[in-house]
Amino acid sequence: MQTEKAGRSSAGLEESEAEEKHGKEKKKKKKKKKKKKKKKKKKKRCDAEEYEASADYRALSVFSWLSATLHLHIILSSPPDIHPGVPA
Repeated sequence: MQTEKAGRSSAGLEESEAEEKHGKEKKKKKKKKKKKKKKKKKKKRCDAEEYEASADYRALSVFSWLSATLHLHIILSSPPDIHPGVPA
């Protein structure tokens, strides 16, 4: 009886050792590779003239878009008899 228990316990130890080794191998494989960080491009600092020109352009484009939208809204919402030259 003791030999059977001893045999089982030694077999159990061998199995647990094998499982531990197998687990360590899996852990080694699971290590992730480090991602390379992308270098951010530094933005050029534009001078004051370029900045003012771009700001003026943005303001002009926004203004023109708003005025065009407003004119379209007025034209489409008003009855056709108000506009001369448009057949009723």
